[in-house]
Amino acid sequence: MDETFAAEFKAVWDATNLYLLVEVQDDTLKNDNQPSGFAQDQNDFIDIYLDTDGDGQGGRAMLPGRNLAFQNGYAWDLAVSVEGWTSGIYEPGEEGPIRIAEASEFTVLADPGQRRVTLRIPKSILGDDPENWQYAEVVLSQEGFPSGGVMRVRDVLPVAEQWRIGGAEPGATNATRVLDLVWVEAGEQEGWLSDFMPSTSPQTALTAEDFAAIPMIEVELP
Repeated sequence: MDETFAAEFKAVWDATNLYLLVEVQDDTLKNDNQPSGFAQDQNDFIDIYLDTDGDGQGGRAMLPGRNLAFQNGYAWDLAVSVEGWTSGIYEPGEEGPIRIAEASEFTVLADPGQRRVTLRIPKSILGDDPENWQYAEVVLSQEGFPSGGVMRVRDVLPVAEQWRIGGAEPGATNATRVLDLVWVEAGEQEGWLSDFMPSTSPQTALTAEDFAAIPMIEVELP
């Protein structure tokens, strides 16, 4: 997976809303008939993970099917997942992620000309202290007919095929399905995304310890 999809991530806010701004470098966005404005032929989508308290408690593994986790000391309290058709906001639960907001409860603005997605989310959903939060933004590929338990993420194989990502170790069930991660230092994310011990365990048996792991970032104050 040597392509770069994610270019920049920013978080800004006012008294009422948190605005998450994502710039991309491919054709994820164009004028299309999907509700979010994402390009149907690309089928990319975006996850943003938020640590709102910094206590290291919460979800270590990302949403199901991402096959990516957070390094020790990092954990997500909220996850915003946005794609062409099905979006939502989640919090971690003992039996899996719990959807706490539907797509209709926040706004997705796609600007193909600027290759930017802006999410406007009420603080009433997320909380009131975003300047002290940590964030992680990743880009994935959406699958309309996904394998079981992967939440609409496209499968990854050793060699790319139509509707399948390439780059996995042969036989590995825990290869990351994340295409790119926004990070300040160029090149570091590639190492993190590929740093895992291949497993052949069923997808439903995999845990955070089976996945590659990444840190989170803080945002500059507006």
